[in-house]
Amino acid sequence: MTGTERPTRSNKQRGLSDSEWLVRGAAGIVAYLALAALPVLFMLVAPLPPARTFLREFSVALGFAGLALLGLQIVLTARLRRIKAPYGIDAVYYFHRIISIVAFALVAAHPVLLVVEDASKLELFNVFIAPPRARFAVLALVLVALLLAASFFRTRLRLGYELWRRTHGLMAVVMLAAAVAHVELVGRYVSTPAKRVLWVVYPALWTVALLWARVVKPAVMWRRPWSVAAVRPERGSAWTLTLKREGERFEFAPGQFVWLHLGASPFAMAEHPFSISSSAERTESVELTIKELGDFTSTIGDTSIGERAWIDGPYGQFSTDRHRADSYVFIAGGVGITPIMSMLRTAADRGDTRPFLLIHGVSALDDATFVDELPQLEERMRLRVVLVPARPPDGWEGESGFVTRELLERHIGEEFSHAEYFVCGPEPMMRSVSESLEALGVPARSVRYELFGLV
Repeated sequence: MTGTERPTRSNKQRGLSDSEWLVRGAAGIVAYLALAALPVLFMLVAPLPPARTFLREFSVALGFAGLALLGLQIVLTARLRRIKAPYGIDAVYYFHRIISIVAFALVAAHPVLLVVEDASKLELFNVFIAPPRARFAVLALVLVALLLAASFFRTRLRLGYELWRRTHGLMAVVMLAAAVAHVELVGRYVSTPAKRVLWVVYPALWTVALLWARVVKPAVMWRRPWSVAAVRPERGSAWTLTLKREGERFEFAPGQFVWLHLGASPFAMAEHPFSISSSAERTESVELTIKELGDFTSTIGDTSIGERAWIDGPYGQFSTDRHRADSYVFIAGGVGITPIMSMLRTAADRGDTRPFLLIHGVSALDDATFVDELPQLEERMRLRVVLVPARPPDGWEGESGFVTRELLERHIGEEFSHAEYFVCGPEPMMRSVSESLEALGVPARSVRYELFGLV
């Protein structure tokens, strides 16, 4: 590796080697699968209740598996840094969304198979005459369906982010409580001491994860407030907030992000994730560059100097400190330039001599955040910038349109044959770039993605 031995703090922040990260990641997957399967395995522990038809027992097994997955969703979203570190928090949230569909399918299959086996079980869906155990089951199933609908169609339903977060958390807690009540009232597979312990430990695990995220962590943050030191306008309807904490430094890896509570108490569910845009070498403050896109961000420019703030983080593995290479290719679209700017600024401050290539797709040059700083970075380091405006100005002689396979092939030369690739931007652009890199023979293991818009 060339030009990287000087910045020793990079090695300290990175901590583990790639093989060690791989071992930790594999161990996490094994633990997750074991926790998901344990309720089903406990069904088989003697003494067993009187045998019933295969279809009925199979439906119960699916229900237990689905409930275990739903409970583990709380653990996945509790921001336990050691759990998320091997994968990156964005990948964990993407998995959270996908596994919620799987869990719903398993839970829904439970009553469906019961009705297939015995049509008279349809009466259990009539909550006016059904026994309490069935009412709790119906409530849990309805809430899971509502959680999915609200999450996947939040934009179409015009649900504000903060309202969605509050209702999402509340419905999830009520849903799990109803599901556990159903299991207890049925009682078939919780009648022995060992099986009863399992269904005490599982809800306790979910409760601890919930208390950590909603009570313990905010309490720690409350004692260490930040303040807004500066609010700087940027191109493209974006603003950079400079945050400081008196007498303390903030260590992070370039490319990471934080959850920001601005003005509100850290106990309020009014936090938003933003990438750090400042250099990791400048730890006396942290800068977040925020584009006006939604309810919260539309007024970000009105933030007052001195306003209190709280930060939870840093998080993320989208970082050159995490992925070592002889050279780097950054492909950014729109506001996706933010974490990449942190990596470029850090490399410049460290005197990094490795080659860097930035391909930056923008709607128009006048809207390109940081476009004025990029020439300065080109002078400070081995960086080549390729701007790709979708609407080029008159007389523009550079690239234009979209980031295509042909465009990538024109600019990724031999010096980047062993590069690490970092891609960040709108989802359609990322899909297109991913397909293009695959067609160009870039190994998937060398491409890193930052998935915005997952939360």
